[in-house]
Amino acid sequence: MSKRGNIVNENLLKSGLPSDIMHSIYQNHTSIGNNPAIPDIYGVPFLYMVVKKAFDEAKETLKEIGTIDDVDGKGPKEVLSQLIILCQKEERPFRDRLEKICLDHLIDMFGIPEDSMEMTLELKDRIEINNEVVNLDPSDGSEEIEFKDVTDAKAIKKDVFKRRILDVLAMGCAMNVSSNINNYKEDISNVNPKLLDLYHKIISLNTYLLFEGEVELTNEDNKQIGTCEVFLGSEENKVKLIAQGTIFPVLLSEAIRGCIELFISHGLPDDKDRAAAILSKSDYLKAEPWDMRIGPGLWKLLENSFNDISLEELPYLLKRISCLEPQKFNFLMKEVFAKTRKGKDLMSILCKKAKHDIEYDKFLDKMDKMNKDKGVITDEFIHEEELCSMKESHGGKKHNGPKDAVAAMKHGEWEKRKDYVGDGFKSSDSTYKNRKNKREKKINKNNYEEFIDEVISEL
Repeated sequence: MSKRGNIVNENLLKSGLPSDIMHSIYQNHTSIGNNPAIPDIYGVPFLYMVVKKAFDEAKETLKEIGTIDDVDGKGPKEVLSQLIILCQKEERPFRDRLEKICLDHLIDMFGIPEDSMEMTLELKDRIEINNEVVNLDPSDGSEEIEFKDVTDAKAIKKDVFKRRILDVLAMGCAMNVSSNINNYKEDISNVNPKLLDLYHKIISLNTYLLFEGEVELTNEDNKQIGTCEVFLGSEENKVKLIAQGTIFPVLLSEAIRGCIELFISHGLPDDKDRAAAILSKSDYLKAEPWDMRIGPGLWKLLENSFNDISLEELPYLLKRISCLEPQKFNFLMKEVFAKTRKGKDLMSILCKKAKHDIEYDKFLDKMDKMNKDKGVITDEFIHEEELCSMKESHGGKKHNGPKDAVAAMKHGEWEKRKDYVGDGFKSSDSTYKNRKNKREKKINKNNYEEFIDEVISEL
């Protein structure tokens, strides 16, 4: 039996990023490729700075933990595996309660309306991946889809790049929120206090191991510890989210990622075949290791640009961002990731629009209630100035701004959808409304200011 307590000895931790990780960054062999949304104004690749910072933080966290003597192991990977098994043993008698805690946190987090969405959250000993519906690799482009012309066929690459950034941000948000144990510390303490220390060690060790080197995934070698699937609803069926995790933090992370997938699904094109083609090239299992390396850092940069947005307002903001056409999306993300003043100004405009959207939805809810309860007199009514304010903020016209994907279901405004997005997207029978099909323009010195004005007007 190996000696306990030497797993996080400083001598065992890598001093720098492994060569294969560095090579992938410099050759743009990450999950986002040579993405046009990434700033290129630095002396080194932007992703190198993001990944290096994440690696250094992960290493420092392990040093602060000191020794891990809960289990015996020959190395970090073996110790992590044994810690997860130990954690599952501690969780098993309380799985129902832990699943309920996860569900309650999800509802409170995003303000999900009651009975508007079906959620199945499961803690399982082993995650079974359905290889028939999960893409291990990106599609090779052999789908049967009819493009307008060759130029149109090439243009899909822009949508794929955009979707990849959105997927990375979804992963980053989920990881950052679920790894903050303070978010659920009190609830978990009431179930089993031993779990909190185990969660901290597992999360910290797993994060560090992301940077140990490249991970090769195959159909035969299932290394998944969590998964999520999101089924978009219809007039007859509610939105459905199914998340699985081997331990609570993983389940919470997958559930959050599923919700973000739902919010950003509005950014897909109207055409169902085109949307399916984009997803087949952008949503695939082998992208996840890199999504996990760069996602938290990119999400933190985005999050720092909208400090005045609450989690309940986040769906509205993400929907507006995802609905931008690729060129404007890339422009916005570059400025945000580079932490420029322009990026903050543009995000400020978006945030104000998102806040208007949520207020208008509340207004519609109140109108709905009044229409349904015409015979009931209560002390709840709409002030004249509130009505005027709503008309002014939306131009006195029918509201066309994005609504929270879940809230939209409440008002029955989604078209029929039969399949799903997430880890198991096949295709889409839906049409997405509220999208502007504008021709993209090249940015040059002559139309730069005009382009900025267009970006601001669309935001």
